[in-house]
Amino acid sequence: WIETAPEEAMRQNIARLRDGFVGLDLSLYKSLNISDDKVSSERVSALCKQALETWDFDPWELADACGGAPLRVLSEAMMDRFGLFSKLSIDRTKFRRLFTAAGDAYSSTLYHNQRHAADVLHASFHILTHGGADGDMSNLEILSLIIAAAFHDIGHPGVNSSFLRHTDHPLALMHDEEQQQAACLEDYHAKVCLSLLTVDGLDIISHLKDEDQSLVRSIVTELIKETYMGRHQALINRVEAVGGACDVSQSSHRRLFLDAVLHLADLSNVCKRWDLHIKWSHAVLSEFFSQGDLEASEGMAVSAHCVRDVRLGRTNQKNFIYTFVSPLCTLIASLNPKIKPLDERFQEQMKANYQRWAELGY
Repeated sequence: WIETAPEEAMRQNIARLRDGFVGLDLSLYKSLNISDDKVSSERVSALCKQALETWDFDPWELADACGGAPLRVLSEAMMDRFGLFSKLSIDRTKFRRLFTAAGDAYSSTLYHNQRHAADVLHASFHILTHGGADGDMSNLEILSLIIAAAFHDIGHPGVNSSFLRHTDHPLALMHDEEQQQAACLEDYHAKVCLSLLTVDGLDIISHLKDEDQSLVRSIVTELIKETYMGRHQALINRVEAVGGACDVSQSSHRRLFLDAVLHLADLSNVCKRWDLHIKWSHAVLSEFFSQGDLEASEGMAVSAHCVRDVRLGRTNQKNFIYTFVSPLCTLIASLNPKIKPLDERFQEQMKANYQRWAELGY
């Protein structure tokens, strides 16, 4: 189940990284008209409906059913579920163009691809809505979460920021401080997102009041940057500092909750049933190992988590459950008690997945 990314494809993905640019011919999207019958067949509609109603979502199945565009069809289904097209007067044609471009801007990497984005989008929806926490959020905040979840890894090259920093990639060299270089990919994803939101014909928020546009851009940027694993402990500290349930009347508390929702959604494959969890685990290991192969080819020291050792990699996936995700789930449930039943379900599934790894000898 462990795959290897072609080295030339990885090099091409890395080479096309430019500040705020993903290598798309945007003129192809500005006047793109996607009719209803091309957006969703009966099967795709059924799968999207099922995705919004159940936790164990299979993005591979949806991608196969919709011709490889799960991000566009799932995001539109969510917008309809929240009623945001009418509530915020968002142009559906522009929305389809934007999210088609976003999907196309994802590279065909082994893990950080459009399927992963759709999975994180789906997880964000369920964490937010399971206990009705979405009722505490404004329409603009919900829209911001949908955009951020969909775009959070846009243009990801299949190697991490550390690789870019150690190879003196221009994207890393744009930043003077080492800490900023370490998160240069998250900064890039956010900039690409903001750039696409200004393209004529894709500019779904251009009709909003200036202060509302600024709010959406600010929240989206913050949410995407908070997915950086190097900020994990800082996020934990921020949640703990609240000292219990957040005050949803305070915008800063609502934004903290959204930060935590997207961060958890990004890591949530460990909370999925075993057949999905193992599939995601092998996908991420495939990408890690492929980076390690490229590092070795470049004469670099191979990053510890990228050493092609399947036993070690699977053990790391098992340990990731209780080192990072389980405590994060518990903390978010303390921040917003409405999602406590979901936390209990997640903990049960994580325990089952951990035990399965252990039974397999990891």
